Amino acid sequence: MGKVKVTVSFVLTFCMLLSIGSFSTETKAASKFNYTDAFAKSILFYEANWCGEDAGNNRLKWRGPCHVDDGSDVGIDLSGGFHDCGDHVKFGLPQTYSASTLGWAYYEFKDTFIEKGQDEYMLNINKHFCDYFIKCFVNDTTFYYQVGDGDTDHSYWGPPEMQDTERPAFYVATPETPGSDVAGSAAAALALMYINYKDRDLEYSKKCLDTAIRLYNFGKKYRGNSKAQTYYTPASYYDELMWGAVWLCIATGDKSYLDDVETFMTERGIGGDKVEYYNHWTHCWDDVFGGVFLMMSQLSDKPKYKEAAEENLYFWINELTTTPGGLRYLHEWACLKYAASASFLALVYNKYSPDQKYVDFAKSQIDYILGDNPRQSSYVVGFGENYPKFPHHRAASGRLEGELTREDKNDPERHILYGALVGGPKEDDSYVDDINQYVYTEVGLDYNAGFVGAMAGMTELFGKDQEPEETPDIESGPPEYSIEAQVTYENEQQSVINANVYNVNMAPPHFENGITVRYFVDLSEFYEKGYSVKHVKTGIAFTDNGAKITGLQPWDPSNNIYFAEIYWPASVKMFGKSQFQFKIYTSNATCYDPDNDFSREGLPTEKTEFFKTQCMPVYKDGKLVYGKEPYKDPTITFTPTPVTTPTPVSDVVIQMYNSTFHSSNQVAPKFCIMNPTSKTLDLTDVKIRYYYTIDGDKPQTFSCDYTPLGDGNVTGEFVKMDNPTTDADYYLEISFKAGKLEPEECFYFSTRFWKTDWSDFDLSNDYSYNEGGGDYEDWSKVTAYVKDKLEWGIEPGTVIVVPTPTPTAKPEILYGDVTGDGSVDSIDFASMRLYLLGIRKDMPAANWEEAGDLNGDGEVDSIDFAKLRRHLLSIT
Repeated sequence: MGKVKVTVSFVLTFCMLLSIGSFSTETKAASKFNYTDAFAKSILFYEANWCGEDAGNNRLKWRGPCHVDDGSDVGIDLSGGFHDCGDHVKFGLPQTYSASTLGWAYYEFKDTFIEKGQDEYMLNINKHFCDYFIKCFVNDTTFYYQVGDGDTDHSYWGPPEMQDTERPAFYVATPETPGSDVAGSAAAALALMYINYKDRDLEYSKKCLDTAIRLYNFGKKYRGNSKAQTYYTPASYYDELMWGAVWLCIATGDKSYLDDVETFMTERGIGGDKVEYYNHWTHCWDDVFGGVFLMMSQLSDKPKYKEAAEENLYFWINELTTTPGGLRYLHEWACLKYAASASFLALVYNKYSPDQKYVDFAKSQIDYILGDNPRQSSYVVGFGENYPKFPHHRAASGRLEGELTREDKNDPERHILYGALVGGPKEDDSYVDDINQYVYTEVGLDYNAGFVGAMAGMTELFGKDQEPEETPDIESGPPEYSIEAQVTYENEQQSVINANVYNVNMAPPHFENGITVRYFVDLSEFYEKGYSVKHVKTGIAFTDNGAKITGLQPWDPSNNIYFAEIYWPASVKMFGKSQFQFKIYTSNATCYDPDNDFSREGLPTEKTEFFKTQCMPVYKDGKLVYGKEPYKDPTITFTPTPVTTPTPVSDVVIQMYNSTFHSSNQVAPKFCIMNPTSKTLDLTDVKIRYYYTIDGDKPQTFSCDYTPLGDGNVTGEFVKMDNPTTDADYYLEISFKAGKLEPEECFYFSTRFWKTDWSDFDLSNDYSYNEGGGDYEDWSKVTAYVKDKLEWGIEPGTVIVVPTPTPTAKPEILYGDVTGDGSVDSIDFASMRLYLLGIRKDMPAANWEEAGDLNGDGEVDSIDFAKLRRHLLSIT
């Protein structure tokens, strides 16, 4: 209990000193800049670098869960934390430095964070840092501090959500491989979290403090620098251990930590009554002496710390190289982060030792960053005039480079990386806004850490009456789909089309399945010459990612309009640009005229030119997402003159044809399931049976070659019939593990099966075989069951009894009953369709011409077909 009393007493006393040392310097006239807005945006940047399962739970909706398996190679959950810069490695020192510096900024300017509504955001960010550090400190002698291989990571350019490269737990601090610097720096961050958060969540804050103490002791006992491949090579660990000791002293009130600082100073060779160390860097990831000296000038009564802190600031204000535009220029790499951090230290020191020169210095550097420079340009993304448009940042770029996606990071970035401070200009104030020139355009956790503190201080001085501005496009836009195409070759027998389809879904970024493209053709010239759709074929000529194409399918057969659908197997992950080339051709006719095809409109014939077309519509999961479809004849309202109530339409309609000849070593039925009802059809309730003769009983294998449902969701089972017929002794039962079919929708899928010895089938005597000519048609010799109830087709061996009608003077006409079976149902619909397609010359009913003439114009045509369809669907 005694220690608690000491803690409270010490902290209260120190906080009173801070309040006495609050800003009292007279400030100059307000700047033209909205410091409060820059302050708010500088915090928002960290949400772009958020890593882990909850990366999509922040304000940036173009971020999502990423790298959730970090640590799996060592069997430990190391997910969370923050990506380092524009890459996705989680490095040790820059991350712990950033967390502690942000915590320090909140500690010094807490009231400003609260007044400007930024306290929740800042504390949430700091908590995410600390959650990660606690997770990484798995026991008192094991602290993981780097996840990801910098070399491998830098070879990837794309959103972190889509990265699948290996991310090993690369470095861990142990007694044998110490990391005193990362341990001390993380201890500082955790101690600050305790100080800043204890009034909100005391239990969590105590956990942070306990971890901080243990981490500090670990780093103090086992000495040595951390590693970071070649990316962050520390010069010393003493300053980080001192930094940890400073904040543990403030958090606990235990002044023995100040003794540790003295001990470390002596060990470092800069002890004694005077600091023999003139530190001309500033507070940064590898050198926190600036922060140590400044805080020790307030914690210790020894004048050497005050002298050291003031000497450092004097150098920055009076002696450091200055660009023609007024920027203090320490180093060409990330010159602005040093200027921002030095400004932060000046503003903090001004709280304790008020002097206008510190304010003037900080204002000059921050104003330069915000746009008061020879280029009259802001160096903060999303703020001010002419801000950088190409920060070197993979997530903000949103471009996924690779052989298949064919995206380029040099293209305009998909997102605005609000608040990011870029590296900055050269010594002559020149700047190149090029994503590849990362000395200029790099951003990072440590770049913004001191900048957040400086903006908090500037806001306290100059932003009392300012408010944050809007952040347009903070949320990702809708998915982007488009297609461009060109004609590669065409003549009277074929048309060859080259196309690129684009799909980009950034909310959050992810690969997609279920993309399809339709190409519509008009076959009127074929029908005029006595040909039909069965004489026109399709094929893929080239694809870079497995594109496939269906045969021509009916769209508006009464007007000879058909379409081919290009699709990709479910195993193909699509994002960005997918290239494919396909052809529509005939070998029997020489009458093909591509110019009347709906999808041919506007396509150039020059091979070097593509045209963005609306006439090749793009679909996602069967729904139109880009482009337009060709016109269909308007549906005519059906006003029947019924004699009896028609039999309700079945719950499902099956269309089918076979793509193999009469004799083949495999059977390849292609199916279309139609939902003619007004309700959603759950495909998991549906089973389809295809009947055939085995022609030599052997084991068989089933394959689904195409389905938009995804691999493994269409299954087949072979069943030997208990009561075989001459045309069927087996059936293939097809079922579905997923999928729903909305009213009037169709679902196409292609199957094959074969005997394991590859012996031939004789398909000519098979009950369900339909040569079909490459065209889907209603096929009652395939049966369909919904919840095990027969809803479509006729099972083989079924005896159909046709009653002998009682003759009358004039038979009563049942309109729509073109088959003459006494009911109006889907069989009539199929028969009329075959008649209109020219496949059959008449229909079964003796009075079919009268029964089929639903509008009474003396003809059976497409208008009657449309009326019958609407009647069966119960559409008024």
